[in-house]
Amino acid sequence: MKRIVLPVNIGVRRCTFMRAQRAAHRLIQVYDRALEPVGLTNAQFALLAYLYRSKGEGLDGASLSALAEFSGLHRRALHRELRPLKASGLVAYAINPDDRRSRAVSITDKGCIKLNEARPFWRRAQTQLRETLGAEAALELDRLLDRALVKLKT
Repeated sequence: MKRIVLPVNIGVRRCTFMRAQRAAHRLIQVYDRALEPVGLTNAQFALLAYLYRSKGEGLDGASLSALAEFSGLHRRALHRELRPLKASGLVAYAINPDDRRSRAVSITDKGCIKLNEARPFWRRAQTQLRETLGAEAALELDRLLDRALVKLKT
């Protein structure tokens, strides 16, 4: 078997994807730790917040496709995050009236209460991040991420 020799420095340290992935992992840790006392992950908190906003806009829930698009989660990961929320009675499924083959997910009253309970913990994580990065750097990061999301949309 022929041995393949790679250069010592193949440029991985400058890889945008790997740096973004490491930063995302650290951000997830900050929010997950902050939300731990209320028993939610950052992804579950975000899903509840999205469903709450949908409810406020007069919608009878959100399709799984809309939730996947919003969260950036693959459908399997989305189901993994929704399963404990449903088991705890924080979300409910219903047949989508617009497409009887699909289901809509909505936040329950219990889910609204849990979201309200979690909000101060989420705010603390936001504040911690702003203090750690500095207010201007945090705003610039937000702007850069927004631009990247628009430009990299597939």
